[in-house]
Amino acid sequence: MKKSLPKLISRLKRDVPPLFLSSKHPRVCPVVVAPMAGVTNRAFRRLVYELGAGMAVSEMVTARGLVEQNQKTWDYINFDAPSEVIGPRSVQLYSVCPKVTEKAVTELVNNNHVDHIDLNFGCPAKKITKKGGGAALLARPDWLGSIVKAAVKAAGEIPVTLKYRTGIDESRETYIDIGLHAQDLGVKMICLHARSAAQQYSGKANWDKIANLKQKLSIPVFGNGDVFTVEDAEKLWNHTDCDGVVIGRGVLGKPWLPGQIKALWTGSEIPDNPKWGELVQILKRHLSYEVEQSGEQRALLGFRKHITWYVTGFAHNHEIKRRLATVSSVAEIDDLFDAYPENMDYPDAAMHAIRGKSGRAQAIALPHGYLSSKDAEPNISPLAEVAISGG
Repeated sequence: MKKSLPKLISRLKRDVPPLFLSSKHPRVCPVVVAPMAGVTNRAFRRLVYELGAGMAVSEMVTARGLVEQNQKTWDYINFDAPSEVIGPRSVQLYSVCPKVTEKAVTELVNNNHVDHIDLNFGCPAKKITKKGGGAALLARPDWLGSIVKAAVKAAGEIPVTLKYRTGIDESRETYIDIGLHAQDLGVKMICLHARSAAQQYSGKANWDKIANLKQKLSIPVFGNGDVFTVEDAEKLWNHTDCDGVVIGRGVLGKPWLPGQIKALWTGSEIPDNPKWGELVQILKRHLSYEVEQSGEQRALLGFRKHITWYVTGFAHNHEIKRRLATVSSVAEIDDLFDAYPENMDYPDAAMHAIRGKSGRAQAIALPHGYLSSKDAEPNISPLAEVAISGG
């Protein structure tokens, strides 16, 4: 793959602040796989680490679930031995209460469960924001800061980072103030998803806002939003001067992409996209990890979405999706994919195809009086802290 890196190569010569300061992982390559519900489980994290990701963040978990010893919550952040060896044990935590946050982080740190904690304030789901949680907290930066302060205090030497959006909508942007406050509180890095909560996943991410944040802060700023190819990552870096990239939907069906972007960052030869036979081997390795984690039948049920993402853009993807409905064993998966020529090239259009979440922009639902209230503690329902997906 051809490289054109005149500006990016120059940045390699400068000192970038270390992102993660634990003894096991003193420096992490700045290519991060974002937490995604139903995707970044133990099997997927293991795969992307093996294929070159600098860090892969767990599915988001609630602080309350950890504190109350909910087994399903703890299962989400189960790190097996291979994951510990390959890369950092990274957990994304969601909370609406400083006291619960402190207890959850203390539990994680005291029992040596993590190398890194990321706090999420980006979820735009209506069922969460209307109760005062998720991205609604962007409109209450003081309370958000109290949650961050509690996490940093409890984490000690474990680095705490932040992932959030530009604001609840374009008329109420708080990303600069939140970033400055978080920096003062001891956060080690910030990832900005360059969309407002109201945008959901629609439209284009506004990378100018990542650049604005980068100019204001001294801690590393990572960019997130609309990175689907190596070229996208290069454009993001060159446009914003950000310190790293966080990839969400762009890695779906393309778990090798973080490794390609890592090569871009280091100035190495960028691996080509896999031919069909190579893609099938990656897919089968992924499935084997899922089976190891969950058993064959359960793994097959959850893996169907991955298969549709893997084959997106290929001429025969509709035939595979049709036949997939009748597959009931790993052996049948092997037969399904081995029927096609191994030397088929990966379609260029498949790299740009958007997989996963989409949706139209919509006003953010908030509790009554949420914006006008001057109370130190906003009106947040306990139901705001349920199992949700991040933003």
